[in-house]
Amino acid sequence: MKVTTTTDASRIACAMRKASLLRQLQEVLPFCRGSIHPFSKPAGKKDKRKRREYYNWERWIGGKRISTTLRVDQVEHIRAGIAGYQAFTRLTQELAETMEQEHLAAPTWQDTARTAKKTNGPTNRRSQTPSGIAGRRRVKQAGANLSGR
Repeated sequence: MKVTTTTDASRIACAMRKASLLRQLQEVLPFCRGSIHPFSKPAGKKDKRKRREYYNWERWIGGKRISTTLRVDQVEHIRAGIAGYQAFTRLTQELAETMEQEHLAAPTWQDTARTAKKTNGPTNRRSQTPSGIAGRRRVKQAGANLSGR
């Protein structure tokens, strides 16, 4: 009989949460991005006092703002799509957090973490090469010759 540790339990919980989120994401599709803003304009040329209600659906596509005029009967369909997009972004954020928790719960995460090694000497590359060592000796010898004058 296998003993379940806390990391195993957390990995199982993360896997179950991930499967649930993926199912919920499939239910949200398809969706629409953007926002809807109401506006009105004159109904005709003869009577300027009568106004017709319309809606602007604005979204960003390829770095440009695209605005589409919607009739009143089209608005509910687009609003449902926008609500789907908001649910999509919320679910993807939760999925990313779950995936991160699952990754950090892996047993290799703590085993492979290393601490920085302490060194006594210089740590740049030049000082560790044979020519760098010889160069430092030359500098030290030249300094000793100058101080002996």
